[in-house]
Amino acid sequence: MKNSIKIIATICCLLLASIVVKAEGISSVIDNTGFVKIYNKYVKADGISTVLMDSKMLKAMSYQKGIESIYIIKAKKSEAFKEDIYAYLSDDNALGKKFDVMGSTSENGELATFYIRQLTKDISEFILVSDKRSEFSIIRIYGNFEIDDVRKLKL
Repeated sequence: MKNSIKIIATICCLLLASIVVKAEGISSVIDNTGFVKIYNKYVKADGISTVLMDSKMLKAMSYQKGIESIYIIKAKKSEAFKEDIYAYLSDDNALGKKFDVMGSTSENGELATFYIRQLTKDISEFILVSDKRSEFSIIRIYGNFEIDDVRKLKL
């Protein structure tokens, strides 16, 4: 629970500090999932704040090798965004791979749920969903990593 609170606090700090990166049409050859389409759909929407760290930025910051991208998206009162994310989490991808729920925690009306999906032998997708009454936030980590690599991140 401490880790989930730490991750959620990190999201808030990043967004409150106005570290917002807006990008248009970002995608990589490796990361061609429907998530990038969702990101591109909402990156310029009102009430949505985004942070994207791609592999070049992560390498420059000396993050763990193998992580291709980290997305952070925060939405205030956007039911459409929330529906798109939950639809994405419940869908199989083109390879027939589903997300597994790793766990969840609830505190003061906030539900945090952790999802993971092994896309190939070397590529995984981790998503943290924070669902509050007034906002909906996600962190998505994509690439070749172990779950311990996610714990070591200091976003």
